[in-house]
Amino acid sequence: MSILQNYCHSNNKANIPAYLIACKEYNNFVDINEELKIEGVLEYHKDLFNRIMECESIDEASHIFERYMQELFNLSEKHVNSYIKLLRGILFDSNRPEGAVLKGWVESRFGLIPTYHKNKITSVDSEAYLIYLSDRMNNEASGNLIEYQLDLLYTYTQYIIKKFFKNFIPYTTVYRGVNKIDEHEILEKNKNNYTLLLNNVSSFSFSRDIAETFGDYIIEIKAPFTKIIFFHNVLPMLKFAGEMEVLVLGGIYNAKINYF
Repeated sequence: MSILQNYCHSNNKANIPAYLIACKEYNNFVDINEELKIEGVLEYHKDLFNRIMECESIDEASHIFERYMQELFNLSEKHVNSYIKLLRGILFDSNRPEGAVLKGWVESRFGLIPTYHKNKITSVDSEAYLIYLSDRMNNEASGNLIEYQLDLLYTYTQYIIKKFFKNFIPYTTVYRGVNKIDEHEILEKNKNNYTLLLNNVSSFSFSRDIAETFGDYIIEIKAPFTKIIFFHNVLPMLKFAGEMEVLVLGGIYNAKINYF
C-alpha cells in the first residue's frame, strides 16, 4: 500500500476505492461479474445503454452512441471539443494536452494520480505534477464538458465488451513496446517477470508485432476488462491511427518483459 499512497486519492467518483483499483490483487483476481462504474452515468443515461444492449451489431451500437454524443454535446458545431478529437490527439502523443486531460479524467473519476506526463511525477507537490495540471487545464483540450464525454465513452466501452467481446472477460492480453524499461516504476523483478506501477492510463496494443515496432522491450500484461477505457473496435465507423491500440487504466501489474 505504501507506494500507492502517493498515487491514489482517498476519494473518487467510482464504486471501488482508488487503492483497490490500483492494487495488484485487483488486477490479478477481478471477478467476471465485477463492475467498475462512474457514479451517475447509468442513472442519467439509462435509455442509451438499454438501447446499446438491444443492438445486434457493433455498427448499430456505435451509430446510436455517436449520434447521442453529437446531440448531447453539440459535436456538429465547428471548433467544438470532442472525445474523438481527444482520442486522436492521445493516440498520436500522450504527452500532448489531450493526454493530460485524459489522465486528469482518470484522476478525477478513479482517483489514480498519473506517474508520468512529459516527466516522471513523484508526488502532487512536484514540479512535474504542476506542468501536468497546466496542460490539463488547456482550454482547447478541456472544453465542452470533455470529462462527461469520457464518462460516457468508458461506460459505452464496458457495455460493448459485455455484449460483443465476451472473450475479454475477465482479462485480455495486451502489449506495449518501450525503449527503456526503467521509465516505469519497477517494484519487483525475477528474470523476465516484473511487478510494475503503470501510469494512471497507458496505451497498449492487442498485437505483439505492432508493439515490437515501438521499442526493444515488450511489456505484456493481462488487462482486466473493467480497466479498458477504449479500443478502436468499439467505434468501427471512425478511423484512428494505430488501430490496434487499447487504453488501459493503470496501477500495479504483474508483467512479462521480453527484450529484442
